[in-house]
Amino acid sequence: MKTDLFQAFFILGGVVLTAFMIPAGQLTVLPDFATQFPFNDYFSPFDLFILILTFSSTFVVGPDIYSRVFCAKDSKTAFRSVLLVALILIPFAFVLSYVGTYAATFHSGTENSSALVNLANIYLPAWASGILVAALISAVLSTAATTLLTTAMILSELFHKDINNLKSFKQTKLLIIVIGALSILISLKITSIVTSLLLALSFYSGAFIIPMIAALFNLPYNKRFSIAAMLSGGILALSGKLLMTFNHSETGQLILVSGFLVNVLLLFLPFGKENART
Repeated sequence: MKTDLFQAFFILGGVVLTAFMIPAGQLTVLPDFATQFPFNDYFSPFDLFILILTFSSTFVVGPDIYSRVFCAKDSKTAFRSVLLVALILIPFAFVLSYVGTYAATFHSGTENSSALVNLANIYLPAWASGILVAALISAVLSTAATTLLTTAMILSELFHKDINNLKSFKQTKLLIIVIGALSILISLKITSIVTSLLLALSFYSGAFIIPMIAALFNLPYNKRFSIAAMLSGGILALSGKLLMTFNHSETGQLILVSGFLVNVLLLFLPFGKENART
């Protein structure tokens, strides 16, 4: 939590500094989005629906989000923290969009997820580029640290009902090393952070979004088929995303959506009242 706090300042400062340093004189020739925004030949309304389904929804039920919220000393602190972050992220999202649009418009070759670095090399002085590089590294380290810790704790709970003990603590640290090593092997094959993130979130959203909604709203669900629902939903969603990644967009989208539908069917079809939980 402490390292994330300092990394957040680096991230915010680096991106905002880049937005201020790039010249604004060329903004008059930015493309007119009024007639087509946010859709075009490469991004349809259904693409937006898929993005919300597999990416935006995970911020509601992501374990990394709850791992931070649960660290708050009371519910009021948690509420104020979430509200403060939301108020910061809303304008920050516009800053990111501005920088990304500028890079894509005036500097070709930035579609390799390095738009900020390319802009820094052109417009920023050496000291500002250093801050931006620190911001990018901070973003990666912050995400990796939270993800590794959350994953290791979840796996550790499979072996211990109460992980608040020394034995579980040592096991969690060992799991962090193992998961980190596996992550490195995967990153050697999938080099794009955005691609790997979207693939992982596709499986996660297909598996856990529907069950988490049922749990949060205390909906009756079929406990007998809950594991099957999560596995089938996650596998289908991931398969669909892989097909979309390899240029089979329409087929992949249908398979991805079917993962959520299968999840719903297995969880909520009344196979018997004795299997339903309220």
